[in-house]
Amino acid sequence: MHLVGERLILLTRSGSWRHDLRAASNPHADDRGRLVIRLMPEAEWYLLASTGRFSDGTLHSKIETHRADRVWVETLQPATGDASILM
Repeated sequence: MHLVGERLILLTRSGSWRHDLRAASNPHADDRGRLVIRLMPEAEWYLLASTGRFSDGTLHSKIETHRADRVWVETLQPATGDASILM
């Protein structure tokens, strides 16, 4: 499944939702065999794409790894223009 660059929504451990995220990797197994995905804030995604660095000048500091079962892909429905979530 190709997700790099897709908009994501994350269910945090505390039960809240984080929006405005972008996939930095496709889902993959970590060293324990769990399916994970690397993501970053959307603003940092665009900054990295345009300057080659994050806002703090680094290349990796804004990337987080989360379990894939806590991540949803945000899609735009072409017929209605409404955003919806795909699991």
